[in-house]
Amino acid sequence: MIRQRFSHAAATYERQAIAQKEIAHRLAQLLEVQGVTHRRRILEIGCGSGLLTRALRAGVTAEEWVLNDLCDSWLPALSKLFDPLPEVWIGDIEQLPIQGSFDLIASASTLQWIRDLPALIQRLARSLTPDGVLLFNTFAEDNLPEIRALTGEGLTYAKREELTAWISAELEPLYIGEESITLWFDDPVEVVRHLKQTGVNGNSRTFWTPGRLRQFSEQYCARYADARGKVPLTYRPRYVVARAKQ
Repeated sequence: MIRQRFSHAAATYERQAIAQKEIAHRLAQLLEVQGVTHRRRILEIGCGSGLLTRALRAGVTAEEWVLNDLCDSWLPALSKLFDPLPEVWIGDIEQLPIQGSFDLIASASTLQWIRDLPALIQRLARSLTPDGVLLFNTFAEDNLPEIRALTGEGLTYAKREELTAWISAELEPLYIGEESITLWFDDPVEVVRHLKQTGVNGNSRTFWTPGRLRQFSEQYCARYADARGKVPLTYRPRYVVARAKQ
């Protein structure tokens, strides 16, 4: 279902992925703070249309770039960023073999979909070179609270202390923090469209009949609309920068 919904969102993702763009740039800034400007070999997990790819390439050079994503529908967009297209691993990173070692493994707005995040962190840590860096974001427990409150749907996110423990067991944490990104929409129908056109509703089982959408809109406006009549959608990205233990 996740693969299908992100594949369907490929044509609209760049236009709607406002929060995801901010997150990608924030990750690149966090890497810049660590003084990372050149990497020999980079693995990017869940590269999508290349939001993080572009943000990283603005400040980091690499001899080799390996891209991974669940969906092959992103390949046309990625081919515009590289000439020639680098090595691409299509599939679930939890199932794919991680070939070779990397001195940067990066991922933006992807690892919240992982079933066993501690196990993946362990695998990624073992795939880093001695000076390697792991850079990614997931989301805090109160991510998209408006949707969870009105539909009862949402992912189960790791608590900060859990994530810190998983990272610390394998790596040296350099930064773990979170922020809020609030998007404003003219009406709740636009919120639903945004979720669909970014694939963020990858696990949603809500069937939007006209009556269900009307009820959702009324409740959303009653609870969240501001004085202008606009409604918010709140992302809570949690960022991690860690390096191989010395």
